[in-house]
Amino acid sequence: MIEHPPSIFAGFAVLTLVATGCVTDAPENLEELLVYGFVNFDDDAAQKATIDGLLPLKEAHEEALTEGFRVDELSQQNLTDAGQGATIESGIVGSAATVQYTSDVDQIAGAWSYEHMEEVIETTVAYDVREETGDRNCFIDRECPTYSISAWRQNTMGIFGTSEQEFERNFRWVETNDGVEALMIRELVPDGAEMTSAIVAVHQQFSYSVLIAESGGTERLDTFWIDAEVIGADLPDAWALDMAVSSMTRTAEDVDQWITENGD
Repeated sequence: MIEHPPSIFAGFAVLTLVATGCVTDAPENLEELLVYGFVNFDDDAAQKATIDGLLPLKEAHEEALTEGFRVDELSQQNLTDAGQGATIESGIVGSAATVQYTSDVDQIAGAWSYEHMEEVIETTVAYDVREETGDRNCFIDRECPTYSISAWRQNTMGIFGTSEQEFERNFRWVETNDGVEALMIRELVPDGAEMTSAIVAVHQQFSYSVLIAESGGTERLDTFWIDAEVIGADLPDAWALDMAVSSMTRTAEDVDQWITENGD
């Protein structure tokens, strides 16, 4: 069960960022800040404000983030404000956690935007990029700030068989006024997954990731909102989120190994 640190709201002032003559206000607690970052993904000033807010918060709650904890739910209004046409019946509970990569953030950008992710992630058995927006090489070289793909993937799910999903993945480079460099990734799966097993159903899932370069590698903060259920079982609503958090380390290891074997 994901534990919620009771001090998560304590003692942080409202964070602001002055950019191009306007002030962008970000929420003052971590749970709201992560939803804010997801919703305002296309706003560069908002992403800079998100990073400025995250730095002291993730340091203050380093242990909790390593284990994973629940964050504010994603609502229909959030999706509407984010410019997404998806419809949800009720809010989806979120979960956040951090994981460490030994690779640098530029290498990770190359891996996560690679057109053959079945070669990178062990549990991905098939992968197809349907459409791309922007130039991948320009993005990897940081000459272009954004890049997006629409794609399809098939993943193995252990005892739950396999899943197939159509999804959208958005990338954005961000550098704050203090010189902090980060890669932001947002993933949208509004139509859920087709499962070969009748035991589990995944109705929708969304995620927001912040990857910050640090000495010796990269730290990734992932936030997941997953609407899923095990048919006929009375499980806590955080079950799917716990599964997502537990897979983060394995995925990071896969990416680091692929980068080591394939270079830049």
